[in-house]
Amino acid sequence: MKFKPGQRVMYKNYESQVVFCYENYKDNKNAYTVKFKRGEMELHRLCYEDELEEHAQIDLWDS
Repeated sequence: MKFKPGQRVMYKNYESQVVFCYENYKDNKNAYTVKFKRGEMELHRLCYEDELEEHAQIDLWDS
């Protein structure tokens, strides 16, 4: 399992949060339920591990 529930990730350019993990969901791939906001709506999606990226927070004052 690459991501843990509560961890912030990027899903299709949306800052998201992992809600739940399904190990070996289909074809030995891990799947995740993520939640993210699109406008005023909060959406939940089921996606595979390869659709997610680590959330990179850049601190401009760290030089």
